[in-house]
Amino acid sequence: MQVKINTSHLELEKNPITVFVDKLVKKAGIVLPEEELFFYKKRLSEQLQRRLGLISLDNLDKKGMADYVKMVEKKPTEKQMENFFVKHIPNYREIITKALDEFAEDFLKAVK
Repeated sequence: MQVKINTSHLELEKNPITVFVDKLVKKAGIVLPEEELFFYKKRLSEQLQRRLGLISLDNLDKKGMADYVKMVEKKPTEKQMENFFVKHIPNYREIITKALDEFAEDFLKAVK
């Protein structure tokens, strides 16, 4: 007996990472059943968020890292996190843009 899970209620919020992953999967030509595609994109989004998080943390100086620890204890929103990194890392947006480009390049090479 095959069980079908209805994922229509599990829509990923359309944040910038979700939009990026949607475009990346489309560009790669990945075609999967709806349910599998949903979970594939979700895992890919999680991988991308981890990578961006590590890159962001790697670019903080000691004071920035101490401020980060204090901020995380307050459970900030995604927007507050972004504002924090923009404030504490020179050229943050350029660093993230480069990281996104590299992630896309690595992904597209891997799926060929």
